[in-house]
Amino acid sequence: MRNSGLISETSSATKYLLNEADFETVRTSNNTYLFMADSLRFFRITNPEMEEYIKYCTAKSRNGLSLSDEEIIRFGTYLKQDEKQEPVSAPVLDCNFLILNITGGCNLACKYCFAETAGNKKSISLKTAQKAIDNMLSGKNEINEYSIYYFGGEPLLQKELVRQITEYAYREITIKRNKTIHFLINTNATLINGEAIELFRQYGFKVTVSVDGPREIHDANRIYHNGTGSYEKVEEKINLLKENHIATNLRATFSPKIKNLVSVFDFFEKWQLPYVYSFTLTSDYKTNDADTYFDERQLKEINRELQTVMDYFVTKMINREVVFYTGLYQKIGILINKVRRTYSCEAGRRSLTVDENGNYFACQNMIPYKQTNLGNVNNRINDLKRRKFMSKDIASIPQCRSCSIRNLCLGGCEVGRIRSGNLPDEQMCCFLKMEWKNIMYAYARLMESGKLNYHY
Repeated sequence: MRNSGLISETSSATKYLLNEADFETVRTSNNTYLFMADSLRFFRITNPEMEEYIKYCTAKSRNGLSLSDEEIIRFGTYLKQDEKQEPVSAPVLDCNFLILNITGGCNLACKYCFAETAGNKKSISLKTAQKAIDNMLSGKNEINEYSIYYFGGEPLLQKELVRQITEYAYREITIKRNKTIHFLINTNATLINGEAIELFRQYGFKVTVSVDGPREIHDANRIYHNGTGSYEKVEEKINLLKENHIATNLRATFSPKIKNLVSVFDFFEKWQLPYVYSFTLTSDYKTNDADTYFDERQLKEINRELQTVMDYFVTKMINREVVFYTGLYQKIGILINKVRRTYSCEAGRRSLTVDENGNYFACQNMIPYKQTNLGNVNNRINDLKRRKFMSKDIASIPQCRSCSIRNLCLGGCEVGRIRSGNLPDEQMCCFLKMEWKNIMYAYARLMESGKLNYHY
């Protein structure tokens, strides 16, 4: 039963209030939901008094509220019972995923690109790539499955080199050691021809094609050096990959020029190929803020559009239609299964990148930041530097402790902290929070529809 008096701001019951970093609220048109940051618990609030309690936790003011001390203590005790799990994560530093930056050169001049393609046309040598593969195979742990990911620049500028490296890796890993090797390549697709198709088919490549959306969006950024758009050629090559049954997925980079997100996602869904997306990364080596930086107005617009995108996907899922955006299944699956992870990716752990000079980096996005060089294929990797620049355990990032989605985004990309002096990248943090809140919104709507019997 409620006390007639309001809770005092100095009452001992205030210690039962949640901090803003402990939770996140999500609203649909019908209900309010609560996400608990530590346990990943997500549930509908059915008690109006609990909703008042959450408002008090957020506002830290009793104005307009009439909760008693007893109610504050009851709700606080119930919600604070969530275990603050801190999974133990020991770094695994035996590499089984090798990214080879085949060349710094590229036949495109994408306006937002983080690669140093303008002045760097050098390619990796076969000898350097072979040494990187040999080093990977010399790991102490018993590993039965390896991956090699060709990156650039545009790796298909060096098709014959890619073939030679692939043949060497296949011989060393599969033929000599009877272990599994996966080959992947990231390409703008414009240089794919019969020779490339045969290579992909022979060695079971998975091909990731960079395409940003319909022609007008793609051609706004992904241009040739003469300024003409590349969309027509990319579309032709994606169709060629599909016709030849090459495992293909698409990757979009959304820049400040992006408009009408629903139409863009609908464009990708109609390709009927798996796809992911990311937002542009700002970089220090060139001035490209106009092509990479979202201002406050644009961020608010993206947030509004993301909810419309989630409504679009929820409708598809309720209608039992296939959704090709792979990130949606992965993220909803994390919420459903309360997947406890400790770090965001394998950069510097099980994955290493080798640039055209044979230098090691934790990931390909770090190549422009020369201070992150971990060593060379002909020398030992500096273990201290590797641990410094590898993906971090979320518990070791102090700035993330006050964020309610810390155990979902896990601190995001290490590159953002490198360029901002070991502080969180403000733009990336904003995007990650928007994405996860909208994923929660989609999850809540699916719960309301009773259509959560997908496989996640």
